[in-house]
Amino acid sequence: MFRIAGASLFAALCILFAVPTAAADRYPERPIRLVVPFAPGGGTDITARVLAESMSTPLGETIVVDNRPGAGSIIGCDIVAKAVPDGYTLLLASISMTVNAAVYKRIPYDVERDLTALTRVSDQPSILVVHPSFPAKTFRDFLAQALAEPGKLTFGTPGYGTGTHLASEQLWQKVGADLVQVPYKNRAGADLAAQQGNHDLHVDVRLRAATSKARASAGVCGHEPEARSPTA
Repeated sequence: MFRIAGASLFAALCILFAVPTAAADRYPERPIRLVVPFAPGGGTDITARVLAESMSTPLGETIVVDNRPGAGSIIGCDIVAKAVPDGYTLLLASISMTVNAAVYKRIPYDVERDLTALTRVSDQPSILVVHPSFPAKTFRDFLAQALAEPGKLTFGTPGYGTGTHLASEQLWQKVGADLVQVPYKNRAGADLAAQQGNHDLHVDVRLRAATSKARASAGVCGHEPEARSPTA
């Protein structure tokens, strides 16, 4: 069985936190903003909404999910990095935050200096998803087609350098296949294109793929999670 090493969505809760000691005992006193650096409906967004609901009751305050997509999560991360350091602005980051720091020469914030990691929230396994019209019904069939037609099959991603893009490229490298990337501005655009059959396949988070109109099959991707995804 193929396993996509490092392909899981790694979600971590980060914060710009500098609450004065005197105010710490009264925290929180007002709603908390949880920034998601991706569009609504993605794996990180779904995780954020579950997390916000589960945290609101014990904290006694509302946690408001604020989607700020764009630039592979850089826009949302930058908003939190430049927020007032009072503990009322949180960031649910993904592997993209680490990737951006390594891929781009310049980003408008320093991950280690401007953000503090609080906890690891979840791991979400990735699977290979294809449109219902795609002829291959198993991963073996897909691989045979991809190897027989190098450079012909296309795969969609929510942008260059995203976790999905890197996971896809890692898989193609592992199996020796040559596929053409079709990058979109965000996950929503990639999803819509997938449902319309504008590209042949894409790697998606299992949590989201289960509700997609595209066909998602563990037999196609040949990937099984080692354990149920932990959620804090």
